[in-house]
Amino acid sequence: MPARSGLGAASARPTRLANTLAPASRHKPAIAEASSTRGPVRLMELELYFLIARYLSAGLCWRAAQALVHELEQYQLLPKRLDWEGNAHNTSYEELVSSNKHVAPDHLLYCRRIGAMLDKEIPPSISRVTSLLTAARQSLLRTAKGTLI
Repeated sequence: MPARSGLGAASARPTRLANTLAPASRHKPAIAEASSTRGPVRLMELELYFLIARYLSAGLCWRAAQALVHELEQYQLLPKRLDWEGNAHNTSYEELVSSNKHVAPDHLLYCRRIGAMLDKEIPPSISRVTSLLTAARQSLLRTAKGTLI
């Protein structure tokens, strides 16, 4: 089957996400205006965006990954790389995937291990019933006081 490119290639799943992005997304875009109203985006958020895109790229929502990667690159919302002098440089999604080979598409799911550690430290009200979406003692984001982080 011939390789397809472009966002309109909807019938066959691409083998590489970068090949499916519009060419404009591969250029260095202007800084996002949204960041000026909210302030700078923390590294943890940038890494989370990358992990979400990585997770979506290997599943049934690969088109959502395409759109997300396009916006991450357009608004420079990917972690920057530092050179040997400490200067920050923008990176593309594919560069991040290549330089982080240890990060598998399902890496985001490893966060569930945190729940087991938390359960030992701060037990939930009902065992084995925890979620990121619940509140108080059932939330994976709970504190010892029963509040959310």
